[in-house]
Amino acid sequence: MELETVLGQKSEKVGDHQYKANLSRGFSQMNYLSNRLGGLVEVHDTAGKLVWRHSAKEWYKRDRLKPYSDPHKGLLPPKIARILVNLALGTSDPTGKTLFDPFCGSGTILLEAGLMKLKMIGNDLDHDQLSGARRNLDFFGLSANLMNYDAAKLFEHLNQPVDFIATEPFMGRPGARVDRLPDLARGLGKLYLGCLKDWNKFLKNGARICMIFPIFEYAGHEYKTSLIIDDKQLIDYNILTRGLTYSRPEAKVIREIIILQKK
Repeated sequence: MELETVLGQKSEKVGDHQYKANLSRGFSQMNYLSNRLGGLVEVHDTAGKLVWRHSAKEWYKRDRLKPYSDPHKGLLPPKIARILVNLALGTSDPTGKTLFDPFCGSGTILLEAGLMKLKMIGNDLDHDQLSGARRNLDFFGLSANLMNYDAAKLFEHLNQPVDFIATEPFMGRPGARVDRLPDLARGLGKLYLGCLKDWNKFLKNGARICMIFPIFEYAGHEYKTSLIIDDKQLIDYNILTRGLTYSRPEAKVIREIIILQKK
């Protein structure tokens, strides 16, 4: 009854908790169903092969029930974290590969990477956030190598090559005065430039970076921190994707997703 109400069409019961229906709108309709119905939603093709699986309860658990979070330091939604990991991987098989989050915070990206069976390394300057990341990972039965260094000086402390980086970096302290946003954007640009130069030293050839760059708006102007990726000092990277943005309607910051690849 619930399925038919949500779909707006009749469905045929073919087994215990199994129903046959025509999903003419593909994946968008699958996502809609999972969010409406909750719980576990699986979709099989006509031959019985599992083609799609979504557990709304699992997403909710990672978003709302993990033991540590600090809303004053920013909360990255798990689905955005999963998107960043997937964009970093591209078409690569994650088996045996290592993903690094140099600004790991409470470990949201690391959680998604761990659930995809990637080896994980995380780094953050904030001791409380690192402690929280460890608690969150333990809660989900995962482990990672966690470090506490300046994100622009990691090469001297990292003793292994890295396959992927996915990260939402430090984007300034909450509550910054709007007239200071141009200066903030310039300062963050310098930080990100230093980070990318340092990370190039331990990334494998062909390694991909998926990184968020904030865009600040003030007095009718946009201040894009991603402009630094055109700097000649980053000649060892290819720019695969830029200009992919997202934000909430009430947000003061627009996030731009950039994908780079080491040559």
